[in-house]
Amino acid sequence: MYIGECEIGPNAPVFIVAEAGTAHLGQLERGYELIDGAAAAGADCIKFQAVIADEIIHPLSGQVELPGGRVDLYRKFKELERDAGFYRQLKEYTEKKGLVFLCSAFGLKSARLLHSLEVDALKIASPELNHFTLLKEAASYNLPLILSTGVSTLADIENALVITGEMSILLHCVTAYPAPEEEYNLNVMPNMGRIFGRLMGISDHSKDPLLVPVLAVCRDSGLIEKHLTLSATAGGLDDVFALDPEEFSLMVKAVRRAEKEGGGDNPGAHGG
Repeated sequence: MYIGECEIGPNAPVFIVAEAGTAHLGQLERGYELIDGAAAAGADCIKFQAVIADEIIHPLSGQVELPGGRVDLYRKFKELERDAGFYRQLKEYTEKKGLVFLCSAFGLKSARLLHSLEVDALKIASPELNHFTLLKEAASYNLPLILSTGVSTLADIENALVITGEMSILLHCVTAYPAPEEEYNLNVMPNMGRIFGRLMGISDHSKDPLLVPVLAVCRDSGLIEKHLTLSATAGGLDDVFALDPEEFSLMVKAVRRAEKEGGGDNPGAHGG
């Protein structure tokens, strides 16, 4: 499988995704800085989130307790909404820097927005894994689909894969922010890969920059996704547990070293 020009599979280097999410805070220049940071750190890809508040949360949900404090999440998402032009400029700058542009879709509007930009792949977050209307829409694009599984049962995953078909990658994930490293149980990954016949990756929400990513290499992870921010105090929804560019660079170097030294059973793993 290829995402852009990057091969993803057992004979390819781990595909490293810098999850910027909404750390741009709605500011294009800040988005560019995140892309610069991801490129300098050695990521293969930077991922954002195409936020349309009504696709994500009910307007009357009220305040939600997050790592950075209590937030009126619907209002926050409304503030982060941007049009297709905003994401188009992020995509163009990402590709200028030699990275793959990736973005999460949460509903039909955001999926169609991203499809209009001619993206190379789509990310589906784990709460949307049973959003079958979205999955059918995304599958109709004939693009690679990256599916997180953090809040899913095995039946949820099986049902999703019936819709999405062969062009899908599963990410093992613990849906907690931050996620305790000791709860990741990375032995799940090869088991899930065998059960579902899909390439496995990891979406790591833990604060430790090295532990889960390096151990994931030892479990033949084809993709590693970890949050990136410019500063843990910037005020973004995920900033308090995200890595800054220097920490992300340390992670990338550790992952590449683990590949080179043959940490897993994958004979094709190597630095790159």
